[in-house]
Amino acid sequence: MAKVAPVILTSYPSNGEMHVSIYRTIKIVLDECVYNGPNYSDISMEDCNGEPVEIMTFIHKNYLFIDPVGPLEKGMKYFIWIPEWAVMDCEGNLLEFPYRFFFVTGGDSTPPRIISTDPINKAEDVLVSAKMLITFSEIIKPCENYCSIALKSTFGYDVPIIRNISGAVLTIEPIIDLEPGTQYELIIPARAVCDFSENPLDCTFILEFTTQGETEGPVVIDSDPENEEVCVNVWKTIVVTFNKKIRPAEAFREIQLLNELGLPVRIKNKLRGNKLFIKPCCKLLFDANYNLQVPEEAVKDCLGNLLEDPFDITFKTEYGYCGEGNKI
Repeated sequence: MAKVAPVILTSYPSNGEMHVSIYRTIKIVLDECVYNGPNYSDISMEDCNGEPVEIMTFIHKNYLFIDPVGPLEKGMKYFIWIPEWAVMDCEGNLLEFPYRFFFVTGGDSTPPRIISTDPINKAEDVLVSAKMLITFSEIIKPCENYCSIALKSTFGYDVPIIRNISGAVLTIEPIIDLEPGTQYELIIPARAVCDFSENPLDCTFILEFTTQGETEGPVVIDSDPENEEVCVNVWKTIVVTFNKKIRPAEAFREIQLLNELGLPVRIKNKLRGNKLFIKPCCKLLFDANYNLQVPEEAVKDCLGNLLEDPFDITFKTEYGYCGEGNKI
């Protein structure tokens, strides 16, 4: 097999590129993994006046990185020189031809800054469906930490979001509605965005706000069995469904299932999501009337809003045994 020397494919910034950041690390892309060659230490960088620039170089797989030790001059033309034999592949094939290119740094070295937010910091009563709009001092674009922009609740979980940039405005849109009455933090890390001179946001920004709390308590939207239903299974577990997730409240233990004589039947109560399960501890009587009573303040939502109106149903069991009962 003939020996093939490594070839430089492209560079970032590209040859002749303008408005390059004064903090830019130069990246050279080759067609295969390479290592230091005999002339590796002769890789150099100089400005248009012929003054050398102190650099650090390192190789990772098929990338050669050239990192200026300090910030470059604004509006300055720079030349990169990679001599022949500077790198070689794993078989010892050396770079055959030198590579030279130039770029010009931008005259702007001022990083973008945040000038306004919607909602404002520490805002309260923010809509659970609200988008966050962050306005910068200049037109921006995504930078290396763009995907690290995060929206977190005070409970510690991440909210899935869509990030979008239009001009100088960064929009954060939650994919799902936020929880009511909850504190959130929008975290925009340093280097999440940059301007078109490659100047990055230079510090982390945190926006805090609280969503609008609900004031209405949970409401019953369904029950099984329904009110005045007949031929109910004597092993039936009663299910009451609410319009939101619920928790036990002060009167939770006062939920009752009464027989025809008005005497309480032993039951076990269980909550799961937005459902209340009432399971009799023994088989109900055949052809008998029962009354379920859920008092006000028996349950509440996650914000502490209580069931405001009592709920009750009556039903009649089956005439005879006609199947097995259900279980939670």
